[in-house]
Amino acid sequence: MPELFIEPLTDRQTCFKCQQTVTGKKKLSKCSRCHAITYCGVACQKADWPRHAWNCVPVMVTEFEGKGRGVVAARDIKMGEFIFLDKPAITLPNHSLLDSNEGHEVVLHKREFDSLMKQIDNLPSEAKSQFYKLADTEQFNLGGFHAGAEKRMRDKAVQIFVNNANGNHDSMILYLNVILLNHSCAPNSAAEPSKEGECVVRAIRDISKGEEVTLF
Repeated sequence: MPELFIEPLTDRQTCFKCQQTVTGKKKLSKCSRCHAITYCGVACQKADWPRHAWNCVPVMVTEFEGKGRGVVAARDIKMGEFIFLDKPAITLPNHSLLDSNEGHEVVLHKREFDSLMKQIDNLPSEAKSQFYKLADTEQFNLGGFHAGAEKRMRDKAVQIFVNNANGNHDSMILYLNVILLNHSCAPNSAAEPSKEGECVVRAIRDISKGEEVTLF
């Protein structure tokens, strides 16, 4: 996922990795690729790369009053510029994913449930954390085969996937980065799906540093 917004955008006086700080007019170095994170030197940047690599995109996650999380530009982005590529984090077959009834009971068959939990376990640590942070605003009474001490955590995983995945004729797909972009009737970016299931987000007009990045 994108890095978290730090005020001011970005905090150029604190190293993300070692927390070393500088004062006055001195500033630390930004990641030259995304401008979304600051380091005191090459050693800290290299040490943090295994974590930051998944987050190295020119946007940052922040909270917007009244509408929850969204994404802002970490630097100026030009019209037509590539912002990020989002690969499916979790994919399940659409035809057998769920059964529902008037009682809003959602049943995930054992094969699909096992696949869901395996895909969650295989996510990078940052991606797994992002998955469980997704809002599951609609409540379901979950049915199916699973029960026992881990039921609540399993129910939560199913609920999050059901509430946030996008469906097509063949599959239900969850994107962990695209889902962070809020809707606008006058968006500044567009998501272009590919045949491989990946989603490319590009700017459709110039986006200024600190401006919210939105989709229609």
